Amino acid sequence: MRFAASLAAVLFFAQAPAAAQTASLYQIKPLRWDEDYSFLKDPALSQTAPKFKYVGLGSGENYVSFGSEARYRVEAYENPLFGKFGAEDFVSNNLRLLGHADVHLGSDARIFVQLGAFAEDGRKPAARSVDESGLDLTQAFVDLGSDNLRVRLGRQELPFGRFVSLRDGTNLRRTLDGIRVDGKLSDTAILAFAAAPTRNFDDSFDDDPNPDDFAWGISATRDGWSLVYFGREDENARFTSGTGHEERHTLAIRNAGSAASWRWDVQTGVQFGSLETPVRTLDIEAFGIASEFSRAFDLPGKPRAAIRLDAASGDGNAADTTLGTFDLGFPNLSYLSDAAAIAPRNVIDVHPFVTITPHKDVTLTGGAEFVWRFRQGDAVYAPPALPLTPAVTSGGAYAATQMYVRAQWRPSQHWELSVSAVQIEPGPALSDAGGQAQTFGSFQTTLRY
Repeated sequence: MRFAASLAAVLFFAQAPAAAQTASLYQIKPLRWDEDYSFLKDPALSQTAPKFKYVGLGSGENYVSFGSEARYRVEAYENPLFGKFGAEDFVSNNLRLLGHADVHLGSDARIFVQLGAFAEDGRKPAARSVDESGLDLTQAFVDLGSDNLRVRLGRQELPFGRFVSLRDGTNLRRTLDGIRVDGKLSDTAILAFAAAPTRNFDDSFDDDPNPDDFAWGISATRDGWSLVYFGREDENARFTSGTGHEERHTLAIRNAGSAASWRWDVQTGVQFGSLETPVRTLDIEAFGIASEFSRAFDLPGKPRAAIRLDAASGDGNAADTTLGTFDLGFPNLSYLSDAAAIAPRNVIDVHPFVTITPHKDVTLTGGAEFVWRFRQGDAVYAPPALPLTPAVTSGGAYAATQMYVRAQWRPSQHWELSVSAVQIEPGPALSDAGGQAQTFGSFQTTLRY
């Protein structure tokens, strides 16, 4: 993958002149469709961003904005899947190239189109569908409406709390094909959607909505509180209790806020529904909680100490007619660690970490995570849903200790560089099932315009 390394070198040196073009109103965001460059119509501000960020289309408020991203990422695994299933060590080189056009037709209509091309080399036993693709339509949607009621139709990145993540660790970010509705009722923000996850294939312009998977949901948020409903119907759901057609419903409540130097984010939810396997039907009865508490200290480096306390229920008995495994649907698989070694199913984790900022452009994070099985009658899962252990092992509940460090340097909003390292020591639940220590390292550089 020499072309990827060459491109990374070009990007490294090409970013420097862009820093002078930034301004407080010119912000490149993780969700590119969240950017707004209408302010560049003002001649006094037109020099604060590159000219291609605002290209007028005739008179009025019509304009088109262009943007791009190039990302080169290296991942190195020793004993992936904890050395089970014959998994071999590998070093994977990944290249992501994206370009988009954001057409605004007045304030009530918009067309957003993004193209992408993706390459991967080195992953064993083979590249995944989310690693490589020819030129493809990564996003294409139409927005209609005002701030009080807006409808979006088409292929889109559609984050929905913890239940639908962007999956940014892979080359291809997660998109869904469907409809999204945003609205306001007094001071309450409403978000509703119904969509199928996009299936990714190797060739060009061949991705399509998954006919066997469909999700829908609605949330209401006000004053830091959110009420959430999330539903999913999956023809190929996989658990230690069986594989088959799943219809799962989640009701959740979330509170996030801050006071003085403290921050918190707590969400708890219950799940119900059914899993129909070829031999039986199981009733879903599951629950989960995710929380993060942190405090900033007025010290050099602006340290912030935090702790995550999470639990996702497991299945107590694989032979009965109840499925107790909590499942997030489309989770952030890097939530537990950058190595994405353990899926957020049937787990209890205690995760203290510290973040410091020794320089305004540099962020350092280090922590340790202690992971248990919620119930021994269920497995330890690797992402997305691969059981790493039998339902019961003699080793007990403790699964793994994950220790990690991460560093990010962002000299401008156009360019960033990050490195991370993770060491995972298996506990008895994994080691008694043949699991070995796993090591992960990554390097990533990204250029955005």
